[in-house]
Amino acid sequence: MRVLLAVFACFWESLFIQGFSQTYGQPVDPRCEYQCNPSGIDVPHPRLSWRLDDERRGAFQSAYRILVASDSSLLSEGKTDIWDSGKIRSSRTNSVPYNGPSLRSDKQYFWKVIVWDENGKACVPSAIARWNTGLYGLKDWKGSWIDDGQNVNFKPAPYFRKIFAAKQKVKRAFAYICGLGYYELYFNGSKIGDRMLDPGYTRFDKTALYASYDVTRFVQEGNNAIGVILGNGWYNEQSKAVWYFDKAPWRARPRLLFNLSIEYTNGEKEIISSDTSWKVGMGPIVFNNIYSGEKYDARLEQTGWNTTGFDDKGWKQAAVILPNEGRVKSQLMPPIRIKETIRPIACRKIDFKTYFYDLGQNFAGLSKIRIRGEKGAVIQIKHGDKLDANGRLDNKLNNQYYTFEDSLEQGQTDTYILKGEGIEEYMPRFTYHGFRYVEISSDKEIDLEKGSLEGMVMHTDLFPIGSFECSNPLENAIWKATRWSYLSNLFSIPTDCPHREKNGWTGDGHIASEFGLLNFDGILFYEKWINDFADEQRNSGEVPGIIPSSGWGYSWGNGPAWDSGLLLIPWNLYQYYGDDELIRNHYENYKRYVDYLTYRSKDHLVDIGLGDWVPWKTETPVELTSSCYYYMDALLLSKFAGLTGRVDDESYYKILAATIKEAINRKFLDTAKGSYANGGQTALSAALYFGIVPDEWIGKVGNLLVQSVKENGMDVGLLGSKYLLNALSNTGHSDVAYSLASRDSQPSWGWWIKNGATTLHEDWKSESSLNHIMMGEVSAWMTHTLAGINIDPENPGFRNVIIKPQFVAGLDHVKGSLNSVPGEISSEWTRSADGITLNLRIPANTTATVYFPKNAEGKIVEESKVLNAKSTKGIQYLSKTDTYLVYRIVAGTYIFKWK
Repeated sequence: MRVLLAVFACFWESLFIQGFSQTYGQPVDPRCEYQCNPSGIDVPHPRLSWRLDDERRGAFQSAYRILVASDSSLLSEGKTDIWDSGKIRSSRTNSVPYNGPSLRSDKQYFWKVIVWDENGKACVPSAIARWNTGLYGLKDWKGSWIDDGQNVNFKPAPYFRKIFAAKQKVKRAFAYICGLGYYELYFNGSKIGDRMLDPGYTRFDKTALYASYDVTRFVQEGNNAIGVILGNGWYNEQSKAVWYFDKAPWRARPRLLFNLSIEYTNGEKEIISSDTSWKVGMGPIVFNNIYSGEKYDARLEQTGWNTTGFDDKGWKQAAVILPNEGRVKSQLMPPIRIKETIRPIACRKIDFKTYFYDLGQNFAGLSKIRIRGEKGAVIQIKHGDKLDANGRLDNKLNNQYYTFEDSLEQGQTDTYILKGEGIEEYMPRFTYHGFRYVEISSDKEIDLEKGSLEGMVMHTDLFPIGSFECSNPLENAIWKATRWSYLSNLFSIPTDCPHREKNGWTGDGHIASEFGLLNFDGILFYEKWINDFADEQRNSGEVPGIIPSSGWGYSWGNGPAWDSGLLLIPWNLYQYYGDDELIRNHYENYKRYVDYLTYRSKDHLVDIGLGDWVPWKTETPVELTSSCYYYMDALLLSKFAGLTGRVDDESYYKILAATIKEAINRKFLDTAKGSYANGGQTALSAALYFGIVPDEWIGKVGNLLVQSVKENGMDVGLLGSKYLLNALSNTGHSDVAYSLASRDSQPSWGWWIKNGATTLHEDWKSESSLNHIMMGEVSAWMTHTLAGINIDPENPGFRNVIIKPQFVAGLDHVKGSLNSVPGEISSEWTRSADGITLNLRIPANTTATVYFPKNAEGKIVEESKVLNAKSTKGIQYLSKTDTYLVYRIVAGTYIFKWK
């Protein structure tokens, strides 16, 4: 009988598990603060997220329950000792705040989520996930700030070491480190982690970031050695340039704050921290600079300096210094990492001392060399992406803003001095370059080959979530070049270019942000940058044109077309993630900025700041573009006020936006012509893009824009490149927009590609930077318009997605995808002799509004059924317009066909 009961129990258990896994789905990809099992969480209410993995058509979450415990075994038993949210009736899967008891520093927490489907049935629980807390404020840092006692002009990098004894077997050990400007951390001779150029760049006197490492496996019972190298980074800029970083208010000699938290197997705890017991010395890094490069003298290497057996008699005691001003907080955004290795496509020997390499791709990162030679030979490794008439590197443009007063410095140049011991390998630590070409020269004869050099691609490690491809190879090449430029300009801030400036230009950053969010998981990266905005904003509300800034950029280089990243990026994050935390945290900053514009306005118009940068021919009045952004900022602030329950502000700024719009039309709308300002393409498309044009004039302004394109080709600068394609598509002229996006005559994106570009350029003539992200809106337009994947402003976080592909002539195939908060959204269409086939994938917990061309009415087939005005199996007819048939579909996969 007992055997029969056991068999019966196993039978029902198998049915139960099978029913869960095949019928009801499961919450997957549990994340804390948008990270998988993160460390260093130091926010009081971490955001918890997951996705519903359920392939059934119409799959939907109706409720959830979150369990948090101090031990994973409790969760395995369905128990908790920390927090139980209870069953919450909600479809929400993203950014659910932890609301349990106060979290403690340096602790591990485990969690899982249980969800119920659209029928109220429980799904299989998620896998157990975890997060480790960091240090909640300076009170939890037991160490002191230390440095090597040198001044800011001292060139060699400081090396720190500390010997400590682990009393017994270690159960858990976590290291917390803030090394300004950059650091490398070692335990017993092993480098910890794969981060590069860490921590991220901030306004250091307001905010400094620290990192957390699980070093349990590196700490051994008995004696241990900690080693740290510090680089200058942005913290101690020793070069002189027009942005005055050498005079930055935070500038100081590199410094270190360190905590090692050890828990032994017997429960005892110990903290090893930075203090005067640390020793400090020098090593082979005799110079390092974020702009010019690094100089490494291998003859000065001290073998074993970061191990217990090293004799440090010649090293001195570290100096305790005054604490760094401002906050010390955990770096939650992904770090910079080396992500790819590129090998040269060509190597040319110029003479016995000089070699030239072509890596075939413009990118940002480092070069790694392998070389053999005479002791004391000086090797210079120069990087660039431009060539002179003789096919040699031309870095004149990249060097024009600098005054190199030190003999060690040259722009984008690393120097390595050989120790003369066989094959030597070198890659810098504390700099990076933008380049395609490398020129290696020596003061003595050298023998190199093609394999002697590799390019190391480096950038902030955002996870890719989007893709695009189509039947036009030129469009694919433009999209790929945009991706390379975007990644080349991700170095803890969004930069303009990776060689000449490396600055966080606010206009470049916000204009590229939507391409970024369509293709990379960027919320933590952009949240960090908006925090930088808050650190830089003056009491007046004004922000500089580059962020972070030494103080430069308030009198030139800013203005609404640039500054509006302060509001636009939080709005984009809210639309793409459904997360309003940034809006709530910085509402007063946004309000202060809009009020500043009001103060600077005259008759509700603003005539300050930069305008349509590097236009092809036609200049656009700054008063028009700046006032358009002023209007948009007031409108966004009204929406932010509504989201945060500020009723009076919502009404006030909504009225202000309407007043600004009226003022723009009163001054710039020519009702006789249906034109704006001087009738240039940027002026017309800006008025359309921002919704300035009155409804009755949209058709006429759109037609005038089309006429201008047909007569003049493309005639815009940076701002116009953001508006133009979208304005054309939004007024029913996607075919004209595509003709611009796919042209290869100057000016165009295709002309760059036709002439050998592998990244986007700064200007249409290719006279300035050859790796700039600011003109990258074209590739976001491809996803939005050609693939048709669009946010629904009324349903942020892709609770509903708008699918509106444009089946333009000249394309036979388009495929775009976005791994959104709920899951993968995919839109793929093919044109053939049999008509058009549209394949859609809508993830669980999401719906889609699909726009079909009106001429397909009565012809659209899905699962052998013709779509009509009746709802059928997850497909609901909504409406018909002059150009579209509109349907609502539930989660699932679909194949629509029509002729």
